[in-house]
Amino acid sequence: MNRVFTRAPECTADDFNYEYTSCDASGERWRVAVPRPGRLCEGNVPFPQKGLNCSFSCSGGQYLDLKTQECRHCQAGSYSLGGGVRFEDFTDLPQGFQIENFARDGDEILAEVGVVAQTAAASTDCAKNGGWHVKDGFLIYVPTPCFSKLSYSGHLVRPGFVEYVYRMPKNNLGLVFNVIVKNEQCQSYRDQLKALMGETRDRSGSSKSGANGEWQTGRLELKSGPNVISWTVANSRESAGNLDPIVIGHIDVHGIAFTKSCTLCPAGTYSSDGATECTPCQPDHYSKRGTPQSCPKCPDEQYSGPKASSCIDRPKCTESDYYAVHEPCVDGKTKKSFKSVQPKVCRDDLPGAVKQPHSEPPIPCPKCNPGMHLNKEGACVFCDKDQYSDGNECTKCPVNTVPNYGYQYVWWNSLPPNMKTNCEFIDEESTSDCNIGEAWLPDGESIHTAPTHQPGVALELALAVPHGFKNPLVGTDVRISAQNPIGHLTFVFETRCATKDCALYFVEDSAEGNGFYRMVADFNGTVLKRAYTHPITRITGVKYMWAFLRSKSSAVDEFIADSATIYSINVTNAVAGGASACLPCPTSANPNRGCVPCEPGHYMTESTHICTKCPKDTMLNTTGDRIGVKSCIKCGDYLTSNDGVACTTDGNLLLTIGKNETRKYDMSALGGKRTYEASGVKVYSREGTSYYHMFNVSLFGGTATCRDTYDYNGDSLVKAAALAETTEAAVCRMTVLPLREGNTSHMIYVSPMGLVSRLIGISHKPEHQNIRLGEKELDYDGNDVANRPSDVHFFYDPSPVQSEACPQGQTVVITARCDPALTSAPQARLPRSCPDGTCDGCLYHILILSAHACPICTDSDYTEIRGECIAGFQSIHSIPAKHCILSGKQSRVREEPCTVFGVEVRIMIGISAAIAILLCALVIVVFRRNRRLEYKYMKLIEAKAGSDGMELPAAESCGLEEDENENEDDGERVIFAKGKKGFFSGGGGGRSKNRRTPMDTDRYDDRAAFVALEDDE
Repeated sequence: MNRVFTRAPECTADDFNYEYTSCDASGERWRVAVPRPGRLCEGNVPFPQKGLNCSFSCSGGQYLDLKTQECRHCQAGSYSLGGGVRFEDFTDLPQGFQIENFARDGDEILAEVGVVAQTAAASTDCAKNGGWHVKDGFLIYVPTPCFSKLSYSGHLVRPGFVEYVYRMPKNNLGLVFNVIVKNEQCQSYRDQLKALMGETRDRSGSSKSGANGEWQTGRLELKSGPNVISWTVANSRESAGNLDPIVIGHIDVHGIAFTKSCTLCPAGTYSSDGATECTPCQPDHYSKRGTPQSCPKCPDEQYSGPKASSCIDRPKCTESDYYAVHEPCVDGKTKKSFKSVQPKVCRDDLPGAVKQPHSEPPIPCPKCNPGMHLNKEGACVFCDKDQYSDGNECTKCPVNTVPNYGYQYVWWNSLPPNMKTNCEFIDEESTSDCNIGEAWLPDGESIHTAPTHQPGVALELALAVPHGFKNPLVGTDVRISAQNPIGHLTFVFETRCATKDCALYFVEDSAEGNGFYRMVADFNGTVLKRAYTHPITRITGVKYMWAFLRSKSSAVDEFIADSATIYSINVTNAVAGGASACLPCPTSANPNRGCVPCEPGHYMTESTHICTKCPKDTMLNTTGDRIGVKSCIKCGDYLTSNDGVACTTDGNLLLTIGKNETRKYDMSALGGKRTYEASGVKVYSREGTSYYHMFNVSLFGGTATCRDTYDYNGDSLVKAAALAETTEAAVCRMTVLPLREGNTSHMIYVSPMGLVSRLIGISHKPEHQNIRLGEKELDYDGNDVANRPSDVHFFYDPSPVQSEACPQGQTVVITARCDPALTSAPQARLPRSCPDGTCDGCLYHILILSAHACPICTDSDYTEIRGECIAGFQSIHSIPAKHCILSGKQSRVREEPCTVFGVEVRIMIGISAAIAILLCALVIVVFRRNRRLEYKYMKLIEAKAGSDGMELPAAESCGLEEDENENEDDGERVIFAKGKKGFFSGGGGGRSKNRRTPMDTDRYDDRAAFVALEDDE
């Protein structure tokens, strides 16, 4: 078989692709030609050329043509960041990204006390549709009990930054979202502060970043070289099923090498030549991917929202496409008219369509809100200074009275002069104006959100208090707190939603709108008609805002029928507001001084208006009108008050334990100006980031202070010192962020929050009113009742701010626990079962361990041990029982005079001496009685011998001494008589006549005088 060989054509420049080699140590590289796949040619291979420096990149809107090594402008319909890259319109996971979803094994959250927090078991199966994944053109995080991490690895040729647009869930309690950057030395540098600002957020970095549920922009600086950016999310197992997803719209990485081509604009956007980004389409316009110059307009019979990729057919109009409004008063008349819901997307020319209703007949203008009146133009305006009204004519306040300025909105015939409405797209990239007219509509007895077909919008209602607050009946030296506010804002509202996804936010901002605001409260889902009260603690100007987001905001199937309604708004003590009444001034000795407030702790009598001090053991209710003795409230258990300002204790307590048992305490060393710090569990992520909560506590008689403290070095976010917040309360809390830059450590304290301010009772029982401590909070470590330590519980008034999770508000209980070993410095800590101070988010419990918390011993509670007697003194040691301590009178060691003999020895000696004396006396008595018997016996013998005529031997002794009287004891003589005769003669009982003595024997014969002796005698 013959083979035919043909010569390949010569290569041309179009037969090659061009690439750069890797950079060398000096930052140089070469451009080389690489044959295109599928091309067959020979010869004319371009020689390698020296390439541009590795740090080179084109400007934004350009790309580098490697064939000529020159920068060229992007064509219309595409864009370029120049030295950066944008990741958006996700259809799959882009190159360089990695997703890890894995079960937590306990090392993410560690307690600083060495206890590992409870986490999901390592064997937990992570759901395939949970964690980070790509969906509907976005990177989203679906809540899961597993730990999830989204990472991007890239090499930066120069310092740059990463910027990402994201949206957090509206209900993100229990969710920890961290963004970490690590460089080639594995040193972490990050924006720690912004993610943990808590209730205070910075809006200065983005035009529309802000509250949860809205799109926000995050940015972190990057260093040159390899960088790994990680978006990590962790949440509790209990909250995993109740959270909305986190959504990332796009990610920009700046500082990378050149880009070889421009990126096509995604659908719903367009661009011109040399664009650095694409422009979203306006409403009623649309575009496909890569659309140049402009977006085509939708046909008349169709419509679209902003950034649309297609148009939708207009439906026929229904009754819900129109709404009623009250027109301004003209010549004392007003009328109700109807308007179309904006943007108008329906058609009224279709069969069955509803036409716009006609206006109703004029009616008399209703009266204005209290403190206001109708001006000549028919508008409601505030009364002049020192005047008041009930909504009709203004009247000057009487002498010695002062207006109760404020805002009392109960009628909504028109929008009040200091209120405005606004509509804003929540999409971060939207440049369109939200032209729906009024976002909130007055409707006589209420004001409600406007129905609109515009998806993805926040409907805002703003109330401005530009001149701040002042209470004319309170002195300027009174400390303002949540329990003693300068005023209150109360609004009555309700929401009606298709799902729990809708939300009504209540936000506080400064009057100047300097970029920092505070999320006061939020309400999700349908909320039945209720009132919410916010204590005002700042006297400067302020702006309040209500923002309503409907269910599935920014989604195609958003529920446009969701609505929020506000029935009334009442703001007290607002300067330059309107007055509904005039309050009496306290009687003053100098009428020319004007209205002088009563001193703290004093109320004003109802009839004479004289300032009177509250009775003993009561305090003034500062949230009331301060008129009458009813304004004084009784102090709680074991609390006292002498000034009427506050109920407190000096620490000397006598608590009733049982029916007949009391315990005495001396806790004076624990109170006063002394404060204690207790830290919650420190939370770590796998990336090394950490934070924890710190509590500052004053037990009684003082206040604790929490304030913002910011670091001005390193890569952490810096907040202006003038905007730093300070909170004073009995118990306050802060979030602590430990930072480490190189060898230097910093501590940042943010989000100070006062928890409670007023002590309401003391008890040995773990319950008071509606507050009750459980076994978890008490932290007895499983001890039975007999072995539990002695506790004294200090209960504080719940905060006036209520929420759906805490309908009774948040409160604090501090337990002073007896620990005899802690005699010097008390120890404050949180319960081990509730390592962040609370087990339910509503009741906070703090333990203070000290010997000063032990009851004082009684006589039956301690044992005395006596030491050796040395030099006439003896040491006596008092050993208290386990549950009590000794008072000053019962000193642990004292000395008393003593002898060398102990008590027992002295007792034995005394007993021995007494026995010896008794024996001696007994010997003497026996001896004397023996001598008398001897004498009697001698006389008896002598008498016997004389009667027989016989001589007897002489007695050895006479039995008596010469000086003794033989008759000295006549009463003890024995008379012997004859026969059966007894001791007494005759039968009588007397002795005086018949008694005979031995001296009388001569009167009788022998037989009559003696009884005959027996023979043997």
